[in-house]
Amino acid sequence: MARAEIGLLEVQLLGEFTLKYRGERVVVGKNSSPRFLQLLQLLWLKGEEGLTKAQIMDALYETDSLTNVNNSFNNLVYQMRKQMIAAGLPDEDYIVRRRGIYIPDRAVPLRVDVQEFRDLMEEGEKAGDDKERCKAYQEAAEIYTGELLPDMPVTPWIVEESIQLKALYEKCVNWLAAYYKAEGKTEELLELYHRAAGIYQDNDWKAGEITCLTELGRFAEALALYKAAARFCRESLGIAVPPHLEEAYRNLREKSGAEAAEEDAAGGNGFEGAYYCGYDSFIDVYRVLSRNFARIGRTVMLMICTISEPEGIKRKRAEKKAITDAMRIALQRSVRSGDAYTSSGESQFLVLLAGMNPDGCENIYTHILRSFKEIAGPEAEFDCEFGLAEDLMPEYEAKKKR
Repeated sequence: MARAEIGLLEVQLLGEFTLKYRGERVVVGKNSSPRFLQLLQLLWLKGEEGLTKAQIMDALYETDSLTNVNNSFNNLVYQMRKQMIAAGLPDEDYIVRRRGIYIPDRAVPLRVDVQEFRDLMEEGEKAGDDKERCKAYQEAAEIYTGELLPDMPVTPWIVEESIQLKALYEKCVNWLAAYYKAEGKTEELLELYHRAAGIYQDNDWKAGEITCLTELGRFAEALALYKAAARFCRESLGIAVPPHLEEAYRNLREKSGAEAAEEDAAGGNGFEGAYYCGYDSFIDVYRVLSRNFARIGRTVMLMICTISEPEGIKRKRAEKKAITDAMRIALQRSVRSGDAYTSSGESQFLVLLAGMNPDGCENIYTHILRSFKEIAGPEAEFDCEFGLAEDLMPEYEAKKKR
């Protein structure tokens, strides 16, 4: 009886882990991360380069103490073959040893997305002209659908490979972006940025997407995208809107003119920042926030920003006002829209940061400082103190009573 021809096994490691055999999806094992699958993923990732037994065991059992490496390895391979066959895949070895190096079994035709991505990037590097390179990079960008094995347990080998692959992808996207801009291909550039920003939200590519929509006259889409991106920065990341997004928004305002102004009047531009209120109202906001957050076990931090006076120099009234205004704008830009701030004197501001921790305060302070210096000049300085609002606010509540 003739042996049935072995079909193609397609392996996806980017974005998620999937197996397809003859075009049909296959599920191996009862969960997504048994060690025998990690063994296969590791070798599929390395391809013909392969690994020694010692390298494999170091990668898979780094935190474990093994008394008998050979037995553990053999058991792992046995379990792997048993589960692959039980899933309806061909009765083959799947990994073989060649001169002391373990590689994927050539008896099973393989298509691994990571290897295809690497090959296309190399092909692009060796291309004779920009058109050939563009074609290779376009195909590579289509294959890269996300981080390497994002649902798998974090291991050093996954982290190392993931960093390398991300760097390649960034190189691919940035080259294609420059090429599309030079060729005036705004639609293609928009699609490139859209896919890239969907994978890595915290990159400059979101600003690029907004700019493309602006260039195409799709102002409402651009504004909605900016609002969502600004909200993500402030509420999810706890940071100010980055400069590249601010620049994309300014460009949108300039190009769209009256249309953007109408949108802003209807629903705000997403750039309002923190809530400014008078001193008395600020005390009331603190009392409400502190009580509500105490019920759910979260903290409210108070940040005190005091503009520094240069030693031996007395600022003029106009100069003081300009620097105070600069601090107000910096706070507006840098503090989340759900937070509040007020002035408690000519050169001091108080900021309430709801649900924040000290690390988050440090992050926000850095953004305030950067924005403040951009507006007031590099010589401008301010002192910053922060801590639990319940510890620092009593002094200011007492000031209100006086």
